[in-house]
Amino acid sequence: RYLPREDSKDSLVHPSDVYHTKDAKWNIFFVRYIKNAEEPLGYEGEIDYGNSELEVVPPPKPVPVWEQEFDIEIKDLPYTLKGWNDSEDLTKIDGEQLKNEVFGYFNYLRNLLNDGEIDTFLELNKTKDFEIGKATYETDLDWFSSSERRENMKSKCKGNMLPINENEYKMKFFANGKIVTLERTDRFKNMGLVAKREIDSKVRYSIYNFLLHKPIGSDTFEIIRK
Repeated sequence: RYLPREDSKDSLVHPSDVYHTKDAKWNIFFVRYIKNAEEPLGYEGEIDYGNSELEVVPPPKPVPVWEQEFDIEIKDLPYTLKGWNDSEDLTKIDGEQLKNEVFGYFNYLRNLLNDGEIDTFLELNKTKDFEIGKATYETDLDWFSSSERRENMKSKCKGNMLPINENEYKMKFFANGKIVTLERTDRFKNMGLVAKREIDSKVRYSIYNFLLHKPIGSDTFEIIRK
């Protein structure tokens, strides 16, 4: 999507704004991995890399907004992710009920962090962490549950989590209503849970964001990847 330049005098996207040179293209970098069903993530190493070029087409005349869509065929992807394919449409739930459930779950997560219950917290994030590991070709899945990560989170979060005040948050939906989160509306805008600490007489903040979904038939939320 191309929007008008900030210095545009007519608030329009001109062909020259999109088509800077005759051979303008989008370049997509890719890496291929060997499939291996015996490996936890389904792959075992890098074997090839390169890039793919997508032609940029300018608008025929000045327009308020210019959009382009590209179809990309990906073959032999070495993993599959369930994600939110089998999730409930949360927008069909009564608004006040959903609000109470979402705020309730966020408060539950906030209290786990504030009480230093990191093991329970990481267990709730296990599926999300695993899917992120698969999608980013992470080779060290043990890091997600490592003692180093647990201790680091405990030192940042225990006793330091800011309270969740409903007037400082709003619900936001993604994936056609299948995913919901809370975003702050104050100076921590677009951020989830906040840990506040003082280090060397200076205030430091750690931010924790969560996306929630409900598998079809489930009464409780689960944390899901972006």
